[in-house]
Amino acid sequence: MGLDKLTNKLQEALQAGQRLASQSAHAELKSEHVLLSLTQQEGGLRPRFWRRREWS
Repeated sequence: MGLDKLTNKLQEALQAGQRLASQSAHAELKSEHVLLSLTQQEGGLRPRFWRRREWS
C-alpha cells in the first residue's frame, strides 16, 4: 500500500514515530513508536479516547 492512501494524520504519525525511533537509537519503527506519536498529535487519538471514557 502506498503512503498516499493513508490519511494525513496517519502519515504524520508515521513520520513522528520514525523520529522517535531514531532519537531513541532504535533501528526499526515499531507499533509503540507510532502509538506514542498518535497520542501526542494535536487533535489526535488521546482527546477522542478520553472523551469516550469519561465517567459520571
